[in-house]
Amino acid sequence: MANAVAFKIDNAELRRVLIQAIGYDRICEQLQAQALNSWQE
Repeated sequence: MANAVAFKIDNAELRRVLIQAIGYDRICEQLQAQALNSWQE
């Protein structure tokens, strides 16, 4: 699971790049994240 590896990295910049490479949608799906609020205009 690539997500677990990305979150264990201490270097914030490297962690950010890995999270972007994995993809926010994929990470949210694997973590079963739920939207608390959504912005609409």
